[in-house]
Amino acid sequence: MGQGTSALTDIQSELAEKFTSNESLGPNDPFWNRLLSSFNKTPQTREKQESVVSALSVFNENLLVNNFYTGNVGALMYVFLERSLELKDCVHLQDHLFTWQSYNALFVLRCVLSQWVDRLDESQLQAEFQSVPNLHAGKILYPPDILESFINRLIELLVDLPVSEVTYHLYLEIMNVLLVLCSHQMFTRCWKGEDSSIFRILFSERCRIHAGVLVKRLLANFVHRIPVPHTWFGQSEGGSVVLGLTSSLWNVLTFNRNTPIVEESPLAELSLLVLLVLSYQSEEENPYRSAMVTFSDSEDESEISPVHTSASFKMSYSNLLLALCEHLEDERVSLVLYTLLHEHDRFRQFILVQENIESLVLPHLKVLYGVPSCGSRHVYMILINLLILSESDDFRILLCTAILKSSLSLSINRLISII
Repeated sequence: MGQGTSALTDIQSELAEKFTSNESLGPNDPFWNRLLSSFNKTPQTREKQESVVSALSVFNENLLVNNFYTGNVGALMYVFLERSLELKDCVHLQDHLFTWQSYNALFVLRCVLSQWVDRLDESQLQAEFQSVPNLHAGKILYPPDILESFINRLIELLVDLPVSEVTYHLYLEIMNVLLVLCSHQMFTRCWKGEDSSIFRILFSERCRIHAGVLVKRLLANFVHRIPVPHTWFGQSEGGSVVLGLTSSLWNVLTFNRNTPIVEESPLAELSLLVLLVLSYQSEEENPYRSAMVTFSDSEDESEISPVHTSASFKMSYSNLLLALCEHLEDERVSLVLYTLLHEHDRFRQFILVQENIESLVLPHLKVLYGVPSCGSRHVYMILINLLILSESDDFRILLCTAILKSSLSLSINRLISII
């Protein structure tokens, strides 16, 4: 145990031990301020971050035994919910300390949840979240379903919080926690969204009303690709706390170890992953997928806004297409492009009338040329994209008449034998 906790300071270890002990800590206990102020340095690498998460997981066995009686995890969620009500004002006032403490609350919760999602079933998970000891009953007005309130608040923050130097890492951690919660589906084999309590919350009316704005925000994060700021909540020490994490999550979700991903913008990578996880749930009426395949072109004045409330937003088709083509070596990007080509009629028509068709085709060819360095699913997506495009006579004519403006250093004799 000593070796496992070496990534933590003595104060952090002491606080973690108290948090996971049989002592019940109410939401108003001064302990929470100490805990949320104890993580004051950024793990500069993925390895360092994993060592911190691993060190905290050492205490998880005690937490699994004691939390049902202490309700400390629910209390921490309540503390975050109360603080998050003031987050927008604090961001506006450049209150770095408050934002940083909110991030720490989410980080601790993620460390706990990452241990719980693969060990507890639906009923056990709900029981742990809803545990409120008699000591606090009546004194604190807990939400009827604290997990539902917590997930709703995460979605609201993704929609309402602006991405800035102060909120960048907080924004990343919100998406990290959402992805960890969604991963519970893999361990419980609830392949349908309606069979998972977490996805039932994400598809409830309270979350549905944000679907269009959330999808627009996630796509905009991908297009703009804002890099990691050089400051840490206003302090000089920077670095990405999620360095390598998005690729790890994607590898887990796809059971793939070979996806080449360059994380120049963790915000863009995580946004794309959250978008895919939400939009690819097998709901009959998936508001996130509906928003993803019905939005209008902001540069086309004649374009009428979609009738669907969840999809009433506009975005530049040309900017999105450019971003997709520039990062097609990422398997997730090829999946997003496939979804748009397959289901978004107006976006597909927009692509088919583009004169510089080589800017779309050449990235596909480069991925195929890179076989076998990319995964088989990636190759499949690329081939399907080309097949969908080739169904159009206009596309075939454009392709045959296109003149390359620069030389392409690919060998025409290269055989792709594994396809």
